[in-house]
Amino acid sequence: MLAVERQKYFRAVKRLFARLDQDSDGGITAEEFEVALQDAALINVFDALEISVADAWNLFRTLDSAP
Repeated sequence: MLAVERQKYFRAVKRLFARLDQDSDGGITAEEFEVALQDAALINVFDALEISVADAWNLFRTLDSAP
């Protein structure tokens, strides 16, 4: 991946996480994540990043269980 593409992807993921953190406390709860997955605009962001909703949930669970 080229540096420019990597930076673009990083910015998109950063915006995604900012949108997921609905109360802006620096964390994303399962409840915030579930509510966010009802937002069509957010689903479009996942689609643009080529992440399915199922993959997004798997990623959330994996990150949530990390020590």
